[in-house]
Amino acid sequence: MIGIITAMDSEAAAIRSVMHVESTTETAGIVFWTGTIEGEDVTLALGGVGKALAAMAATLLIELCDPDYILNAGVAGGLRDTQKVTDLVISSRIIQGDYDTSPLDGPEGFGKVFDPDIRLVNRARQILDELQLPSELGEVVSQDKFVARPGDVAFIRSHWPGAACAEMEAGAIAQVAHAFRVPFLAVRALSDVTGHDDNPMEFEKFTEVAAENTARFIRTWCACL
Repeated sequence: MIGIITAMDSEAAAIRSVMHVESTTETAGIVFWTGTIEGEDVTLALGGVGKALAAMAATLLIELCDPDYILNAGVAGGLRDTQKVTDLVISSRIIQGDYDTSPLDGPEGFGKVFDPDIRLVNRARQILDELQLPSELGEVVSQDKFVARPGDVAFIRSHWPGAACAEMEAGAIAQVAHAFRVPFLAVRALSDVTGHDDNPMEFEKFTEVAAENTARFIRTWCACL
C-alpha cells in the first residue's frame, strides 16, 4: 500500500480527483482517504501545514495503515532563478532548515538532513521523463515559515547552495519515516518562485495548477506499477 501525505486541501483534492475513494476516517484532526489509484491500494492523508502536523500525520499513517512507502506530494516555493511555476522537484535530500543546536554541537548541529529512498528517486525521475513534465532533482528545505522575503532566501542559499525549493512539511515527514524505517520521497510542484516580484500572488494563483501536476505524477506512478 502506498501512503501519500499532503498539507493543504487543494493538494489533497487534486489527488482525490484521480482516486477511487472507498472510505474516509479522521484521527486527531488528520483526515485519511483509503482507496485505489489505477488499481493500486493507496491511503491519502491531509495533515495540515507545518512540521508538527506533518509529523503527526506521518506517525498516524504508519501506525494505522502500515504503508510500504510514503510519498509527500504537494506544492513548494522554487529557489532557483531558472525555475518556472508548475515545474516539479524530486528530493535529492530533505533538510530541516530551522533545526539549530550548533551552540552545543558545533556546525553539525545546524540543519537536520535526511536522504530519500534512492529507488523511489530513480522511479520518479523515470516517470517525469515519460510525462515530459519540466522537473529537476534538488534539495528540499523545510522550515516553519513561508519563504518570500529576500533575507529568507539568502539564508537558505548561503547554507544549502543545492536547495531547489522551500516548503514546510517534508523534513518532519522524512524524520518520522526514517525512524520507522519506511522508504520516503518528496515530490513538489512549484506554486511560486522566489525572486519574482509577485511571489505571494503567484502562490495564490498557481497553487491549484501546481497541485494538479503533482496529482498527474501520482496517477502515472500508480499506473506503471
